[in-house]
Amino acid sequence: MINVSDYSDNRIKVDFQLADADYAASILSAVSWARIVAKHTTVLTLEIAIQQIPEAVRILVEGNAATYGINPKS
Repeated sequence: MINVSDYSDNRIKVDFQLADADYAASILSAVSWARIVAKHTTVLTLEIAIQQIPEAVRILVEGNAATYGINPKS
């Protein structure tokens, strides 16, 4: 379980289950704080701060990237 009250800049890896990880990566590549660490067909792994997870989701939704799951790795 992650600490949602963690407002530090400490980064964790977060897996996003998507319909198309390449498309999602192209959307998030313009975001300076989102570091892409792995990309597979339907999974994109970002290294981001905990408080950036909702913002990443918002960006993906606004870009019409079908997002099916989010798995933070603490």
